[in-house]
Amino acid sequence: MNVLSKIFHSLTKRLVKMAAARLPASERARYKEEWEAHIAESPTIWSRLAVAVGIYLSARRLASVLTLAEGISKGISTQLRQENLYRGPQKIEPKIVVNVTGGQFGGFLHSLVSNGGPELSVEVKNPRPPRLDREELAKQLKLTEEKFPLHFTGILPRGTAAHVFDLDALDLLAEKRNGLSLLDLAGAEIELTDRLGRPVGIVLESGLKGNDRERVLAQAEPI
Repeated sequence: MNVLSKIFHSLTKRLVKMAAARLPASERARYKEEWEAHIAESPTIWSRLAVAVGIYLSARRLASVLTLAEGISKGISTQLRQENLYRGPQKIEPKIVVNVTGGQFGGFLHSLVSNGGPELSVEVKNPRPPRLDREELAKQLKLTEEKFPLHFTGILPRGTAAHVFDLDALDLLAEKRNGLSLLDLAGAEIELTDRLGRPVGIVLESGLKGNDRERVLAQAEPI
């Protein structure tokens, strides 16, 4: 393993560790193991680091979902015991409707049914993405361009930046300038996420090829 590979490997592990630290203590080990297995499936050090960045950006929202799930599960279980709803071998199965945002629901559903409470039927509703303040976005992108060798050229449909999982993420199209590294790209995504208050994924025009390039460029909305 050369020096660059060692640096990328170390950074990938650090991002996963930081992401897991954001989760409730009871969920950290399980998610960390799942994330590491998912990253290991990526073929290159570049793609592994990109996946790790996406996981890190999504971890804060996932933590909110898991915390909510834990509270609902404990609260419903306690309420049912207090109201003596368990009668003999039969039990009442209430339906809980929860509005959830974020891209990872497996841990949410798991938490709801794994704490000794009743079987819960959960309806996951994904709200519309938050309104985009174009003036604020332009301001933050300009600040990012001054710090990183990037030039932002458009807004893309959600899901174009496949390494960012959150449903309310913002996908941006950008041209790279001389000297841009993958670490710069990750840094720009993390800073924009913090500034805008929502996950951000950046797609480079130089990384688009063939029909995908034509499709993505056609879908880009001017900033």
